[in-house]
Amino acid sequence: MNEPISHSGAPDRTPGQQQIQEFREGAQLFKEALEEFKKTDMGNLEKRQKFKSVMDQAMRVMSATAKEACLSKKASAAEKQLEEDFQQFHEHVERKDAPGIHLDYVKLQKDLERLEKEAQ
Repeated sequence: MNEPISHSGAPDRTPGQQQIQEFREGAQLFKEALEEFKKTDMGNLEKRQKFKSVMDQAMRVMSATAKEACLSKKASAAEKQLEEDFQQFHEHVERKDAPGIHLDYVKLQKDLERLEKEAQ
């Protein structure tokens, strides 16, 4: 099916397609910040806080666009699970619970993989 072409020569996106794209970009940003957070030494609190802030911002983007993007029920459930696991991650970071944070990395990475699969 041919997409409408804008004056710039790029295909026009429907509002739903735009929301899905923004959701995917938020997920990718979250994933990258999570990886950098994981690589950062536990003692470097300032740098870790910056990555955590990026993850917070990316989560807000995903949450805001998830409903508008008309995600499938499976993708919506995956996004909700990511939010819940991210909240637990916050709690472990605040308590400086290294074993809990490590388990949260694993959960969040699985959540992101599931979300990427379901938000196709």
